[in-house]
Amino acid sequence: MKRNNIKQGFLSLAAACLAFTACTGDFERFNTDPNSAQEVDLKMFITTMQMDAVYSCSGSDTEPNNRYQAAYNLIGDVYAGYMSGTNNWNGGVNTQIYALNGTNWCNVPFSESFTNVMPAWLQLKYAHANGLLSDDIFAVANILKVMSLHRVSDIYGPLPVLHFGETENPYNSQEECYMHFFETLDSAIAVLKDVVENNPDAKPLEEVDALYHGDYSKWLKLANSVKLRLAMRICYVKPDLAKQRRPSENHARFGTQYVAYGIATPIRPNYKPLMLKKEI
Repeated sequence: MKRNNIKQGFLSLAAACLAFTACTGDFERFNTDPNSAQEVDLKMFITTMQMDAVYSCSGSDTEPNNRYQAAYNLIGDVYAGYMSGTNNWNGGVNTQIYALNGTNWCNVPFSESFTNVMPAWLQLKYAHANGLLSDDIFAVANILKVMSLHRVSDIYGPLPVLHFGETENPYNSQEECYMHFFETLDSAIAVLKDVVENNPDAKPLEEVDALYHGDYSKWLKLANSVKLRLAMRICYVKPDLAKQRRPSENHARFGTQYVAYGIATPIRPNYKPLMLKKEI
């Protein structure tokens, strides 16, 4: 009787193993969506950042236009008197009468950066930290990060930047943010300068870069342009720092010598850029 019970136990165990194998043998196939991407190219997060780093471009139908209008026209442009609306939105309580909390428009720039741009940057940061992303690609991501965040900081002031993605992410003062922006750009410029000098034909982002098609020499110019913009932003509050942080090769003076890797070329061929003097 005891022998029969043992035999019956082995048979039950074997049946259970067969049933388990039958259930899990095609687990991967049954649980894979054939209509979605199964392997994501990490470099695609560069495209994600580009879509909303400066202007709202992600979304469908009129959504990007509405976000752009809220983030720029209905906040800064109206506040500065560049434009005015012809509608009394929200019963007339809106930014046109400087009721900045009358609508949710003032939330849009922050939301664009911290729900669209920065999560994509964080994925690239994790990949870079784990050796899955090269220094040059992460340098481009950091340039886009600064392009997005410095505009937001100019609107709100303090931002949660330095510890983004960590368990504790306190707000940093605008001065701390700007110092971080300068350091980030300096690092990105050094990395891209090395690639441009030693491997000028390298274009690992060619297929995902919607802006320059992977041309690092143009990204280098853009980084210097953003750095110049930041230096001009602080020229009255920290003039000495502004001079130190300006984009110059061997500390070239404004108006007398362009840097080796220059300032971004205007898109419009007949556009005459403002020539900067020695004094900012």
